[in-house]
Amino acid sequence: MKNKIIILVGAVLFCKSTCCATLTVEWLNGTEQTESLEKIRKIEFKEDKINITDSKGNYFISNKLDQVKKIYFQKGEENNVFNTASERNISVYPNPTTNVLHIKGITEDEKVNLYNQDGKLIKSCQETEINMDDLPQGLYLLKVNTKVFKVVKK
Repeated sequence: MKNKIIILVGAVLFCKSTCCATLTVEWLNGTEQTESLEKIRKIEFKEDKINITDSKGNYFISNKLDQVKKIYFQKGEENNVFNTASERNISVYPNPTTNVLHIKGITEDEKVNLYNQDGKLIKSCQETEINMDDLPQGLYLLKVNTKVFKVVKK
């Protein structure tokens, strides 16, 4: 069985009602897609694709992961601090990496989480560097606040 990550949106609470929360996918070609979490039923990272479907199984988004620049969740207007943090310029380099991954643009109190392709939390810290020497080659997801970065370990 191939590795995949499934996120059931109904289990994720961003505010009192998901009607004000959104998911945005920014593509490498400069375009983006935003959908209300109220409409989304499942987010699936399967093999080399991202699939986002509604409760009837219809696709909002189905595309290759190598076309994704970033994926993030955002609350509605009621939380301006959240929106400001998500607009900050955070970068991750080098990507792909072989050993140490650097994170630029975060503050000391921001938590950084690294997940494998199965969605399992691999590392969690409040550092500007993550040592990936001990990890096998593959695709990882790095979450900093509301931003999610696709990271390749060679």
